[in-house]
Amino acid sequence: MTARPTIYDVARAAGVSPSTVSRALSRPGRVSAHTADLIRRVAAELGYARSRETAPSAPPSVVALVMSDITNPHSSEIVRGAEEEAAAAGYTMLLCDTRESADREAAVLRRVLPVVDGVLLASSRLTDDEVGAVGRRRPTIVLNRALPDVPSIVLDNERGARLVVEHLHGLGHRRIGYVSGPATSPAEAERRAGIELTCRELGVELVRFASTVPTIEGGAELAGAVADSSASAVVAYNDLLTVGVLHALGRRGVSVPGDVAVAGFDNVELARLVSPQLTSVGAPLSTMGASAMRNLLQRVAAPGRTATRSVRLPVRLIVRESTAGAQDRSR
Repeated sequence: MTARPTIYDVARAAGVSPSTVSRALSRPGRVSAHTADLIRRVAAELGYARSRETAPSAPPSVVALVMSDITNPHSSEIVRGAEEEAAAAGYTMLLCDTRESADREAAVLRRVLPVVDGVLLASSRLTDDEVGAVGRRRPTIVLNRALPDVPSIVLDNERGARLVVEHLHGLGHRRIGYVSGPATSPAEAERRAGIELTCRELGVELVRFASTVPTIEGGAELAGAVADSSASAVVAYNDLLTVGVLHALGRRGVSVPGDVAVAGFDNVELARLVSPQLTSVGAPLSTMGASAMRNLLQRVAAPGRTATRSVRLPVRLIVRESTAGAQDRSR
């Protein structure tokens, strides 16, 4: 005797999640008319019938937020904005930490894609093709990375880089160091490109420092090289690296901003808690998370009906105590 088809059989045949099938059959207003019609047609073809006595309880409405590093303060505001938006729409948000590993990210997605309605990929370390494959399986929004075929929400990193270099140039700095971030990070590529271009335009000499990890420890490791470089200012890929440089310079007796001005990106809460307080390029991270989740849920409700669209959010430079006028360090 052939087993009766289940809600999971219908989901596989329709190319949607089990929770979407459940909503289409029990609460059709929660999904688009197109998706509801498709699911009812597939269910009829398979001979699936809901039964109050035998049907399993409806799968929960779940979306995933996959992040490269949940320990980074930059992540917390994105998480808060996204979770609040998901909760308001009746969804549970699954938070996944990939620890800056593309292999771990791929493994996480293999486990979660079958059980979620949609995915937010924040600072993904996957290749463009791999991200595209995720987008073909589930509604997907990418944060901090622009792709042609997957909708994204990114920051204006090149504009932020220009703002910080122009600020330092205005203070008299003519030799500026840049501490890079992860080589696989699209935000790193944009920030570095913006800094390089603005330095060329303003006639500023750029000194490059490659960090091993985008953390406080990674910044501290480079403090000796920064101190020996004669650069009168240094900009780091994120605020964690900047804090590491700042603290390690202090331990070496190098004054910030008296000897070296320092600045970072992201304007995380830590930037206001260290001494001196950090000058940093700020972004509306909570708004970014909320906007990404709102767009994702729209795509979940109407899969295949929402045009691919990318949004670039503005940034601003928050000037604090860690930047000041240049001193001559060549003597």
